[in-house]
Amino acid sequence: MGRRYGTPRRAQPRRSIGSALLLVLLSPLVIAAVVLNSRTRAQRLTIVGALLAVVVVVPLVLYSAYRVTGSVSGQLAAQAPRPAPTALPPTPVPCRYVAGFATLGEMIPEVVGDCLEWEQADPLTGDTQQRTTAGLLAWRKLDNSTAFTDGQGTWINGPNGLAYRPNTVRFPWETNPAALPVVAENSPTIGAPGALLPSQRIITYYGNPLSPAMGILGQRTPEQMLNALEQQAQQYAAADPATPVKLALHLVSTVATDTPGPDGLYRRRSSAEEIERVAGWAQSRGHLLILDIQPGWATTRSEVEALLPYLERPYVHLALDPEWAMRPGQVPGRFFGTMDATAVNEAIQMLARVVSRHRLPPKLLILHRFRDDMLTNSRAIRPDPRVQVVVAMDGTGNQFVKTDVYRMMVKDQPVQFAGLKIFYTEDISPFSPRQALNLDPKPHLIIYQ
Repeated sequence: MGRRYGTPRRAQPRRSIGSALLLVLLSPLVIAAVVLNSRTRAQRLTIVGALLAVVVVVPLVLYSAYRVTGSVSGQLAAQAPRPAPTALPPTPVPCRYVAGFATLGEMIPEVVGDCLEWEQADPLTGDTQQRTTAGLLAWRKLDNSTAFTDGQGTWINGPNGLAYRPNTVRFPWETNPAALPVVAENSPTIGAPGALLPSQRIITYYGNPLSPAMGILGQRTPEQMLNALEQQAQQYAAADPATPVKLALHLVSTVATDTPGPDGLYRRRSSAEEIERVAGWAQSRGHLLILDIQPGWATTRSEVEALLPYLERPYVHLALDPEWAMRPGQVPGRFFGTMDATAVNEAIQMLARVVSRHRLPPKLLILHRFRDDMLTNSRAIRPDPRVQVVVAMDGTGNQFVKTDVYRMMVKDQPVQFAGLKIFYTEDISPFSPRQALNLDPKPHLIIYQ
């Protein structure tokens, strides 16, 4: 066995003692030889006495010396510095997001991806960057904004919340040394990846299968209704060949009622079977499904929460109808309802969380409006890149009246995207597809009731 790790060699005196012991063992042989060669009795006695002295006394002396030197060498060994053990390589600590990068990563995890390294600071500019599996996170000291880019577009958690833009433009509050074109955060010309608008135009059929009076969705057999919708959409494709058409079924899944109902909230929720039936119709043709809420006395939050299991599907979207959002004491159908931007923003954030949690493309949120007081503080509505907000001009009338209301509700009070509802039987001379597309701005969504 080799020398024990870290133990120093024994001190030199132990080597001398070993030599002395060897000498003691050999000395009796030498003395015996001398005795045999002695001539007189006196000489022999002297030599034997010397032999006893060597054999008895000298080992005792040497043993004492051995104990002393062993003790000294042990103390020296204890005091001698031991060599440092070989250091093992440190275990790498997995990277993670912190501070503003963590916030942005939680908001859009499906976009940001996982980190590849710890954040790195630039000592010259004070900016911070961190590479991810999908792109690059960056904090700009000059703007005090956190952003993520995949090389094509940028998501920014800026002064007005989360926003998205292509890398070829800038927002008004950003530094812009390259003098790139400037766009508003809610501009309909910029859509997050996977967004339906503005690259497509959506044509929908509205209603509820249990009530023919509510719209065309409940006035024909499913096959007849779906065929009619596709024929209607073909007319828009012919009127504007540059914009592809996407079809949707617009189901009023929460219906305001003029009686309190079991829970006293003046609304009726569609059953799961009713919703699944219309969802099946939509899926059979590859169409979207829009679930419409007429809240009655219920809160917007509670009604959206009830629909979350359906909104987790990528083809299902949401609509809110403020006309049927009643104040305490009001009965649906006897009063015009109202909804504030606060409730709308709450719905936007609920949809945004669904998009991030389930890694979905952006959702649509459609807001019906034909009176100014139906949607209060509309300028305070804050669209999110994960939610595209469409204000759809509702209400019946002739083309002149509807054009005027469209201008006031959609053009003069813009939120993000434009929508129009056309009534087949209640409008006086309903808009044709070409007439509808002559409106300013061109509607991104048309609802047929």
